[in-house]
Amino acid sequence: MKKIHFLLAVLVAVVAYIAFNFSAGEAKQKGLHSEVIEVGEGFGYQILHADKILVKQEFMPAIQGELPFNTEKEAQLIGDEVLKKIKKGEAPFITVSELKNLNITIQNQ
Repeated sequence: MKKIHFLLAVLVAVVAYIAFNFSAGEAKQKGLHSEVIEVGEGFGYQILHADKILVKQEFMPAIQGELPFNTEKEAQLIGDEVLKKIKKGEAPFITVSELKNLNITIQNQ
């Protein structure tokens, strides 16, 4: 009887290990990430988990009006900053001072 319990426990552990590693591998492939998007005459960014869009920012955050980022690099910088905040459990907001500290070009400011 003890042998059956032991074998059953080992089997459960092996199945749990396989399931955990499969889902962890899947999360690495399609986990939380940012990507740059083209919008009008500039760029924005999205934060995605797998294929689901969590944040779609077509314009610079914290700036009055609808101004896209001038470069792909700037959009990626802010997208990555928002992603870091989400991963830390912080609110995914960006301020004007954060834009300036990251040397983001802000027209009309």
